[in-house]
Amino acid sequence: DPHGRVPASSASVRHRWARLAADSHVLALKSQRALAAAMRGDPPGPEGSSTKIHWSEAHQRLLELSMQLLGEDGCLGVDAADTRAASLTHAYLWSRAETILAGTSEIQRNIIAEQMLGLPKG
Repeated sequence: DPHGRVPASSASVRHRWARLAADSHVLALKSQRALAAAMRGDPPGPEGSSTKIHWSEAHQRLLELSMQLLGEDGCLGVDAADTRAASLTHAYLWSRAETILAGTSEIQRNIIAEQMLGLPKG
């Protein structure tokens, strides 16, 4: 496409879309399990670290795909006349911080390694 858009019908887009659908399903299951545990009065555990990593990285993948589908329209920035493209651009840029907020993904992986897998600290 002359505007830098990736066709939605391309095999790579379909593959990435399927991955995002799987991410969405797994995140829904994780959320249901966490809600059930909270309703039983169980304290939050390291499973939350797994969900946080999964969600923030899946959200980045979704927005990266959105930007590729938008092509150069996504480069117009947050002040673009196309408010949908501007909103997606803003969300894409903000998503970069999501792997840092509430503990970096690396810290979350350390929590999983130590508390869920029983690996030594360090």
